Amino acid sequence: MDNNVEEKVKELVADFKLEAALDVLIAQAKTQNQRKQNVLLVLKGKLALLEEQTLAGMLEPSDAARQKATIAHQILDIADGSPLDHEILTPSSSDGVTLSHPVTNRPNGNKSWTKYLLIAALLVGVVAAGIFFSNSLGENKPSDADELQPAQPKKEQATEPGEQPHSPSDRPLKVLDFPNLQKPFNFLDFGIEFRSADAEWISDSEIRLKLRCYLACKSNFGICYRAAVKVYADGKSIDPTEQSDTAAWVEQNATVTDDLSFVLPADAKEFHVELSRDKSTWKRPFKILR
Repeated sequence: MDNNVEEKVKELVADFKLEAALDVLIAQAKTQNQRKQNVLLVLKGKLALLEEQTLAGMLEPSDAARQKATIAHQILDIADGSPLDHEILTPSSSDGVTLSHPVTNRPNGNKSWTKYLLIAALLVGVVAAGIFFSNSLGENKPSDADELQPAQPKKEQATEPGEQPHSPSDRPLKVLDFPNLQKPFNFLDFGIEFRSADAEWISDSEIRLKLRCYLACKSNFGICYRAAVKVYADGKSIDPTEQSDTAAWVEQNATVTDDLSFVLPADAKEFHVELSRDKSTWKRPFKILR
């Protein structure tokens, strides 16, 4: 492996930037072999899944840190020159995917020591996280006197008059992977930037998506005609229910701010945002985490 690539990967892993390290290796693997590229893509998908599960509260941070340390070990192993031409993916009882290596003797040198030092740093972080959560649990542990008390039968929790039972709308919503968020881009003769994308519950069956969009007319021939903005929920086209700027066009070299609201079905699984004008379309997917 190129020494510059290897050093770059090790620096990124040392800074806990695992996704960036994988991107460097994937870019290089495209010029090498398909097996290596597939292994790296699997690791990147697993890392993304860990992030989503942690954000959703489905995975304890200490477990996520432990699994990230395993991924970091595999990244360093690949960067150090692992013979991936003969490796296959095998299931693991704890992490789901691991790399199986052929029985070969690999040289032990400065590269190996550097790799193990980086792995040791990651493991220290995992142990520290485990100690923190153990102490947190210890604070909530009942005292010896409490343990000697006879167990009290649990009472059914009655609903107070006027109190509503818990519903899905009690949980906050989070918009993920919204395309080009806070990253200006061009569409036809417009410069566009999605400044913010937020979601909130309307009811158990409906969600409101609120977008703030900056538009700049870059035409050299006069005014710029506005593109239509739509959202698709499971393939169904949805127009905005509210829009702060409804002008059909924007003056040359002028900039406007447009706030749009969309009412979406709460049970939808797939979402897309679309810009369209003059038979030209810009359409990208995003997620709403519930």
